[in-house]
Amino acid sequence: MLVKNNLEWGNLTFQHFQKLCLHFAQNSFRDCNFEEFLKEGNDQEGIDILSIEQPGGKFITIQCKRVDSFPESKVKKAIEDFVENYFLKEASTFILAISCPVRERAKKYLLKSAKEIKSKFNVELRVWDKFYLEEQLRKEYTLVSLFFNPQAANDHCFAPSYSTRKKVFEPVKPYIERNITPFFRVENSLLRWWNIDRNSISTLSSVISNHRLETKRICLVGDAYQGKTFLLRQSAYELQNISIPFSPLLIELKFQIIQPIASMLDQHFGVWKTIPAKDTILLIDGMDEVPTEKFHDMLLHIKAFSNSHPYITLVFSCRKLFFEHHKIDQILPDFAIYELYPLGEADVKDFIRGRLHNRAEEFERLVSAGELENFLYHPFYLTNLIDTFETSPHKLPSSKVGVVEQFIDKAYTEGSHRRIAGGKALKDRRIIYRLSIQKMAFALQLAGRNAITEEELQLIFTEDKGNYCNITH
Repeated sequence: MLVKNNLEWGNLTFQHFQKLCLHFAQNSFRDCNFEEFLKEGNDQEGIDILSIEQPGGKFITIQCKRVDSFPESKVKKAIEDFVENYFLKEASTFILAISCPVRERAKKYLLKSAKEIKSKFNVELRVWDKFYLEEQLRKEYTLVSLFFNPQAANDHCFAPSYSTRKKVFEPVKPYIERNITPFFRVENSLLRWWNIDRNSISTLSSVISNHRLETKRICLVGDAYQGKTFLLRQSAYELQNISIPFSPLLIELKFQIIQPIASMLDQHFGVWKTIPAKDTILLIDGMDEVPTEKFHDMLLHIKAFSNSHPYITLVFSCRKLFFEHHKIDQILPDFAIYELYPLGEADVKDFIRGRLHNRAEEFERLVSAGELENFLYHPFYLTNLIDTFETSPHKLPSSKVGVVEQFIDKAYTEGSHRRIAGGKALKDRRIIYRLSIQKMAFALQLAGRNAITEEELQLIFTEDKGNYCNITH
């Protein structure tokens, strides 16, 4: 593709130029935390942008100059401001970011000054002038699109980074449209949905794409078989196909050895470090697939990666039971917690009609005859009831017990690969698991309840701690 130099720097205000340099620095130095240093008009010690302290104890400092010309006299003044102030002794690198070309005399002075500053103070002097920035911005489709305009990005930049990735996501089929909402605890779970602020309901892809350059940290919680995996896959497809696309990387933990996340990415996405950090979306699915004894280790791997890659958006899904048991919000306090929003009547009817068309009414009559309506609001049961209906002889189980028995068998079959406590496969303990579930179900029936606390579960399996650990997993 033929690219052009057509960036209109004159349309950028100082604030916009400084923001552009900030985000460019964040993409260029992926392991550093950059922030704007004070505000224009304050005593900034000759610095506009500053990195959070690196492991070596030094800073990367950037001075931004939104100017139409930058002669030798201004170069001298900028360097003098830096040399005479506090950050000379605290910095490893001083960068001059300039929105115009640097002319020949100024270049010679900069080269001379760079040698002197390195020799005397062990500080590296770099220059990001217009020509340098324009060349580097060819790889920054998102930044050019946002700070200039989409047409400039199409003309100036190479193809967006996502098009060079191995993984191209397809829309999930069939897919039930799902929303999410911020998670909060209430004593009565029913009140939780009655009192919710309707303005807080959103899609996962819109939460991520709003404020495009803002890094997100998200933990998505939901009960088992509520559709977390399908939501992550669908969101990856949507984020890869918006006007300013992301590059989603999906890690499914059921296929992984538990190890540092960077190692997983190296194995499966060898080029991930070449994607601009602000374009990268890391989606981690299947925390419930992690062996019990490795669960806490996986949380620490997520925390370590989040800290060492501050500009990569990271989203992981987790069962609500595990979220509460492991106190994930305390281990990962920087993560925003979201929860799957329940399906509504309109969602269910739209999905049924979209799947069954003119046979939808017949399906609904069978559901009503078996008093199975409540099952329709659970994605696992909804999709599997429709699958059962679409299979000859086009009937449904005649009772709730029949539905549960049928789908326990299906859940076992589909989840037989899963690793449980001790690293054993679920398929190797199929009979023991069925007996354990029957024992728990009988206890619930005697108590006249449909839920149980962890303490009560421990009492049921007092003499069988192995099964207690496995069934909670």
